[in-house]
Amino acid sequence: MSTKKINTLESPSGEGKVYRGEALLSHVLYKLQVTQEIKVTRGDELPGIQDIRGSIIVVKGEKDLTLGDELILHLSDGRRWKFFARSGDPVSGTYQCVNTSADGITKGD
Repeated sequence: MSTKKINTLESPSGEGKVYRGEALLSHVLYKLQVTQEIKVTRGDELPGIQDIRGSIIVVKGEKDLTLGDELILHLSDGRRWKFFARSGDPVSGTYQCVNTSADGITKGD
């Protein structure tokens, strides 16, 4: 018999910048949660892929992030996260976002 559990790996938050490709779109506030499902079988723990979700609030720049393109959040610590704005409001610039890549949050260049 196996069971599953969800581990929270980190919860980064801060001020960042959203890009579409190389083009800077917005300055934002972000709050993310990085989780990982762990399957436990006979005492062995087998980690699954990371799931990253969070919220973004545009504070300056383009507020409409709903064009369906993959976006890149540059976090305040220099890392990057590829995401889609899953739902939100282009008038207020507030969005719920999800991971688009199994890469997770990566180191910047």
